[in-house]
Amino acid sequence: MKNANTHPIIAAIQSRIFLILIKFNPIRTYFLMSGLIIRHIALMNYTFGNPNLYLNRETLWKKMFQTVDKKKGFRGVEFGVAWGYLTNYWLNRYEEHIESWHGYDRFLGLPSEFMSHKVGAFSNLGHPPKIDSPKVCWHVGDIESTLVQQ
Repeated sequence: MKNANTHPIIAAIQSRIFLILIKFNPIRTYFLMSGLIIRHIALMNYTFGNPNLYLNRETLWKKMFQTVDKKKGFRGVEFGVAWGYLTNYWLNRYEEHIESWHGYDRFLGLPSEFMSHKVGAFSNLGHPPKIDSPKVCWHVGDIESTLVQQ
């Protein structure tokens, strides 16, 4: 339904944008993700006040490491390992401070569609990443099963 107060040029632009979003999936996905990010930031602000936001995960991880008691070390827990980027990141930079690292994943990718990702996205063909460290323990299977075993 057309708003009587909408200027004809604005209405024309809105209809063109609508057609573009319907026709081009990458652009639609970009707008959808942008909306989700904005909603997430609003939720974080509402819930926690004005939290620190980071432009990328590596910056967040560096900030997290600053809070680690370097004398005690820490245990890492990762849910959704995929190819092991996070595990490699922490081991390559901070291994001497890591007591143990536990990664939980099916390694078969997503069990259902999520956003623009199809079933099986992020699959490692059922195999944990080849990360050679005695500190790493992979828990292969559904989280509902593997976490209970701990």
